[in-house]
Amino acid sequence: MKILPFSNISTLLWYILVPYIVFNMSVYGQEAISFKHITTTDGLSQSDVNDIYQDKFGYMWFGTHDGLNKYDGYGFTVYNPDSEKPGSINSNLIYNIVGDDEGNLWIGTTGSGLNFFNATTGKFVHYRHKDGDSSSLSSDHITTLYLDSKERLWIGSRNGLDMLDLSLPSKDFVFQHYNSVQTPFIAGWDGTMIHTIYEDKNGQLLVGSPSGLFKLAKDANGKDYFGSITSTIGLPNAAVRDISEDSLGRLLVATGQGVYGQVKGKGEMLQKFYDGDFSTLLVDNDNRIWLGSNDGLLLFENTSGDTLPKFTDRFVYDSRNPASISKNIIKSLFLDNTGIIWIGTNGGGVNTFDPGRKKFRHIRNTSDPNSLSYDKIRAMYEDSHGTLWIGTEGGGLNMLTKKNDNGSYNAFKHFNSIQRTFALTETQIGNRKVLFIGTEGSPGLFQLDISNPNKVSENNLVPQEFLGGVFSLLTDSEQNIWIGTYGSGVHRWMRTKNEGEYEKEVFSHYSNSTNSVPSDIIRSILEDSQGNIWLATGNGLSMISAKERYKKRPKFISYTNNPENASSISHNYILSLYESHSGELWIGTFGGGLNRYVKGKGDTADSFISYSEKDGLPNNVIKGI
Repeated sequence: MKILPFSNISTLLWYILVPYIVFNMSVYGQEAISFKHITTTDGLSQSDVNDIYQDKFGYMWFGTHDGLNKYDGYGFTVYNPDSEKPGSINSNLIYNIVGDDEGNLWIGTTGSGLNFFNATTGKFVHYRHKDGDSSSLSSDHITTLYLDSKERLWIGSRNGLDMLDLSLPSKDFVFQHYNSVQTPFIAGWDGTMIHTIYEDKNGQLLVGSPSGLFKLAKDANGKDYFGSITSTIGLPNAAVRDISEDSLGRLLVATGQGVYGQVKGKGEMLQKFYDGDFSTLLVDNDNRIWLGSNDGLLLFENTSGDTLPKFTDRFVYDSRNPASISKNIIKSLFLDNTGIIWIGTNGGGVNTFDPGRKKFRHIRNTSDPNSLSYDKIRAMYEDSHGTLWIGTEGGGLNMLTKKNDNGSYNAFKHFNSIQRTFALTETQIGNRKVLFIGTEGSPGLFQLDISNPNKVSENNLVPQEFLGGVFSLLTDSEQNIWIGTYGSGVHRWMRTKNEGEYEKEVFSHYSNSTNSVPSDIIRSILEDSQGNIWLATGNGLSMISAKERYKKRPKFISYTNNPENASSISHNYILSLYESHSGELWIGTFGGGLNRYVKGKGDTADSFISYSEKDGLPNNVIKGI
């Protein structure tokens, strides 16, 4: 097991509304987790995945029986021995991978020693055992690798433990050996292989072998050695396969005779909390414990330091479920820097699962008369009272007050006179809170007094004198209303001194004017943090600057696709707009994927960076961000 330390990564999270299938599952259970499989069909060189690692650049690396695999999320680069290519890797049998802060890798093989991969040059340097050379590796059969906080690389093999001080120049590298016949040595070691190496939160180095657990200590002369602590902490005389700690700082040890953990108040003594033979152990970001075995993947809840972890479930291959784990023999586990768990199997390639991914609950129309009125949703809005409004395409408008929301979503009030609701926004008129409702047809706009959520009624709907359908609404920072239509341009209703009255203007497209709105189809409207008004239109992205927004005839600045300019917006039909917390404007299109607006500086023109299916989007139609 390896956990990559968290890196300082700034992440933009966007929700993209595309067609999907969601299985209604319990939180955890055999049917609760859908595993994604990465196999030879996807480019993985071989299906036995002995080790997994993520480098500083975010690339995933897999050690297999047919080479070293680098995965970028889309495809593979496979490193195999090549006698005609100097600097290639020297073995196909890859068992261990660790890396440093520069992105370089150390790779353990079985039979060909240790390889160093230079991330800058892309070449490998080989380190082998040499008979008669005490500074070389103890064995070419590497079983485990660990890079500690002091820049020491620890190499476990079939012939003991070696240490390489990476703080030294490579020309001064000397392998320091720890085994029963050398000084420093491993006291009580039976001469067989090393299974695992781990540095705990206090910087204490622990080593697991078929003979139990060993700790780095100093002898009477002040020299380092590894002494057995198997019996002193309550472990049986069994093989120690993996070691970790939970977020509470408790030591966890996976052995051939069960998994052991510490309990608060019991000191360093370990207690068994599950029986079995386990090969690998991982603690996720929620402090849950995952154990790999020859009979599937096991999960344990681990919420209190006063009690031992509790078994929750076992995940095994199920031929009837294509989303089950691909094979039962688990060889490696890895937690990446986003919290996703990667699972290496024997014969089933790689499996992945994101434990932080939220489970979707479905809110649907049912036989309950107070359920959601219709399943096709076009608009959602939460008003200042916390009331949830849901507009449907054919089933009217739904209202759920905070008072009536008991979590079951079966207390909706229905407004059936408005069958198709496309947009919602709230404004303040005097001492009244008013909801504007955009609909299909004429009139396309309604007002509803929502000042008292308990007295809101369909009888209070007030149609406005507005011809045509309304697809988008915005209440700006000055409480003015912007109304986007499907074919009649954008309407601006500016507040006057008379309560409830507006000065109304319509801005339409004029083919002979480059300063008009580029299309009369307005799908979305957004006011950014600088006070600019952005319009998603049927023929490009358009903006009214903060200085122009209240003018009688404001100037529209528009952005359209230019096939000969890769930095232009990727598509002319704009569906959705979003400004991030950092002030970046994101634009969703109808076929051109996702765009990020980049404001020009000085003489540099404004530009766009686009993201499409080739960059990992599931679809190029972005309906919501």
